Amino acid sequence: MRDRIVEILMKHAGPAARNGKADVSTPLFDGGLEYSSIALLEAVMEIEDACGVRLRDEDLSTEVLSSIGSFVAHIQSRMRAR
Repeated sequence: MRDRIVEILMKHAGPAARNGKADVSTPLFDGGLEYSSIALLEAVMEIEDACGVRLRDEDLSTEVLSSIGSFVAHIQSRMRAR
């Protein structure tokens, strides 16, 4: 499922980020995937459907959204808690 989450994150990345390499330390926003607030919303909705989880506002903290790795880890944690 990790690969599917990363695939969705890359699909919604900003145009400049789509051509580059990304790893777990890549930021979702500035200097990384260059997410806009709309792109984040679209990615979250798609990930919720793909993973069978619902994210609350508190799931989208600055810490969780700091990088690909932190976001993927949080989603996986939520999946285990179901």
